[in-house]
Amino acid sequence: MRAAFHFNPNLFGGVYGWPITEILFRALQQIPAHRRHLLLRKGDLLPEEVVGSASEIPTVVERLLGAERAIWRTVSADWLVKNFTFVRPYVLVVDGLGRQDAALTDSRLRQHESYIGAIEAHGAIGLHWALYLALLVPAYRVVGDELRILHVSSDLDPEGRDEGAMRHWVERGLFHSVEWEDTGITGTLLDGRDTPQDAARRDELQDLIAIQLEMVTNEILLRTAPLDPRLQDALYASLDCFNTYHSSEELAQIALSCRRFFAILADAVYPARKGAGRGTGSRRRQVSEPSLAFRGREPTRDRSTSCSSYPD
Repeated sequence: MRAAFHFNPNLFGGVYGWPITEILFRALQQIPAHRRHLLLRKGDLLPEEVVGSASEIPTVVERLLGAERAIWRTVSADWLVKNFTFVRPYVLVVDGLGRQDAALTDSRLRQHESYIGAIEAHGAIGLHWALYLALLVPAYRVVGDELRILHVSSDLDPEGRDEGAMRHWVERGLFHSVEWEDTGITGTLLDGRDTPQDAARRDELQDLIAIQLEMVTNEILLRTAPLDPRLQDALYASLDCFNTYHSSEELAQIALSCRRFFAILADAVYPARKGAGRGTGSRRRQVSEPSLAFRGREPTRDRSTSCSSYPD
């Protein structure tokens, strides 16, 4: 998802961009490195772009907070109505967050007085496109423990690199490395795919993918539960460890849990046949890899009583 984090710049004095950005960077570092592939936009929210008079503020705030579709948000509607045209929030839009990570980041930011709250910025909402995507500038990409400072193609702007930003973030030492990233013509007037329609299609595609993956999750849980309780134990062990792993040894434990999951699944769907094989008759000696048991064999259980009989 794409989350817009709002801050009150009036509490920082004259210079607020880098201090606010550092607050967010530190909050994002609580997310495991393997889940940190994030694109950040930055800039001031410009209410005058969408508000013609004070009487329009409640309607605009209602649209901003998801009148057109349900969105995740933590910002106060009352605060926006009272301050929308008096405080010009500084906004950092983070693309690539999971909902859990967005909520954790929001919770971490709550300790800062300057933090106003967050709104899920959805490309299918016209007002979100106008305020968060069209007007705010793509500035950073975070990949694991690396920060990439974005700049347009040197052919378009030979002096487009923000050398001051490079020096600042290298000196701050928040990341293992700070590099440049050439974004070509993306986000410029030459980018023919930077339109409201493209943004809406992209976010609607993300919603569709999420729905399909949720269905896969439900199928996994529904089909494994009646087969063998140990299946979900092994799956939980692998995913729980993967969620927070920090070393190659932990990855090895994850792989072991995954292998155990498939071994249990193979035993449940294709139980050893009496008298099959030679020697000890052990199915594990007949099949060197449990996954091979799924090839070219029909399930032996009753199709009317077991989920393991599903052909797919």
